[in-house]
Amino acid sequence: MKKQINEARGVPAGITNYATKIFNDILEKLKSNNFQEGFTRFTTVVDAPGKFLKDDKLVQISKINVYINFDFYPAYQIKQIADSNPNIKSKTDELILTGLGMEFKTEKELTNNYNLKVAKNALPILHINFLASEDLNDIEYNVYKLLNDNYDNILSLFGHELKHHISMEAKGEDDIALRTKYKVVANSREFTDNETLNDFIFNLYYITLIENLVRPTELKTTLDNKKVTKKQFKQVYYDSEMYHKFDICEKTTYEKLCADLIEELEKKLPSIIFKTTSKYDIIEMILKKTIINMIDGGANFLKRIIHEKMPNSSLEEMVDVFLGKFDSFLKKHLFIKYKPNKDIDVEKTYRAIIKDMNFTAIKMKKKIARLYEDIPYKYEM
Repeated sequence: MKKQINEARGVPAGITNYATKIFNDILEKLKSNNFQEGFTRFTTVVDAPGKFLKDDKLVQISKINVYINFDFYPAYQIKQIADSNPNIKSKTDELILTGLGMEFKTEKELTNNYNLKVAKNALPILHINFLASEDLNDIEYNVYKLLNDNYDNILSLFGHELKHHISMEAKGEDDIALRTKYKVVANSREFTDNETLNDFIFNLYYITLIENLVRPTELKTTLDNKKVTKKQFKQVYYDSEMYHKFDICEKTTYEKLCADLIEELEKKLPSIIFKTTSKYDIIEMILKKTIINMIDGGANFLKRIIHEKMPNSSLEEMVDVFLGKFDSFLKKHLFIKYKPNKDIDVEKTYRAIIKDMNFTAIKMKKKIARLYEDIPYKYEM
């Protein structure tokens, strides 16, 4: 019964033990200098036989390829980045964990629905990404120490990324309109240099459907690892970064976004600008520029995917597919609204985006809260 309950929450049965095994094997290989070293990447293979049932589909993993990737910068820049990003927990003055990612492969052509066709892969690739000082010595030991010192937090990321792989293979295809939205909001700094809007777009990324599929597994891995009981669940959940993010998304309003934007701009822009241009016009200009940049970024991504995945199709067919997927991207995922003159209605667009953000955050709070039913009253010693 427990297995069925967990899968109903979207948490694969046994995922915590599986993630723990993989993480521990990686730590052991780092400690023993058993990675193959390159200039910007260390690689290894972890033997990890695993079977997971998702939506009545069996996903099998035999081994996991692990790539530890480095972007090297001068030592002073790494320290500056570490000092200026207090929310990043897994860091030293010489090494910063920027995230984990599960690579997934797709077939050469699109599905009949013109979506990406996910290739079966018993040897998925897990990327662990770092910024590192050019002066860093004994890199494997320092990576080991950083990961080991932040074990609890990073283990949940392993569960998160493994669930991405399981979900993707079980689903079998990836909606390219949704994937386009995901790519756009995951790269906010490409579309704005404004911190308020960068944070806003990151929050859109945090609650995308693709990320929300793995959120229950991410938290469940933490709960299992820390042996959180029913009595402790509420406080642990409320104290989590996940709940904090959902809370921010639930309470976001158009008015607050504009107020935060003005507050930032008043610190950055010359005061003369506000004497010659109304705050309303400045806000609209920046919001419009950002959404147009996001639209253009999405269009470029779609064009590339369609050109790459439809090599034997006519230009007319490719254009038709692009227009259909682009329309879906604009209407269903970016919620673009228009004025009668066909210009973008900036305020209505952002209000629609925020309305969806609020709704999704409330829904996810409730979904994650249901994990309480899977938590034991106590753990056996």
